[in-house]
Amino acid sequence: MQRLIDRLRRAERAVVFTGAGVSTLSGIPDFRSPQGLYRTFDAGKLFDIDSFRKAPAYFGEMLPEQAFAQSARLAGAADLMLVLGTSLVVQPAASLSQMTVRAGGEIVIVTAGETPYDDRCALRYNDLAAFAAAVDSAFPACAKA
Repeated sequence: MQRLIDRLRRAERAVVFTGAGVSTLSGIPDFRSPQGLYRTFDAGKLFDIDSFRKAPAYFGEMLPEQAFAQSARLAGAADLMLVLGTSLVVQPAASLSQMTVRAGGEIVIVTAGETPYDDRCALRYNDLAAFAAAVDSAFPACAKA
């Protein structure tokens, strides 16, 4: 973890890309993990049109163009992108990490399980809780914010 902390200290323009793993660390269930909604609810009902009408949830909607364009600009300008708690499989958001790499920046991935971009990252860790503890320890003023 020290190599990650060193990169954070050197970074001039760091950005953070988060996924459901950050939510699960906070106690909010995701979909695919062993404790995820797909395992605790009947997946057939999650996508059943009658169930949807009773309790709508939106998936697959378009990202707001302006927000994604701003994210793409920030990703392209970053010298370091922290990719936290995401499988990097949902597009177009997952492509943001590659915008950082193509512009000469580095990505550090901290997530359980493999991602399609593991071979392009500068560092790779599986334990998001250990990452959070290391950052809290290295940057105590941020932990209090």
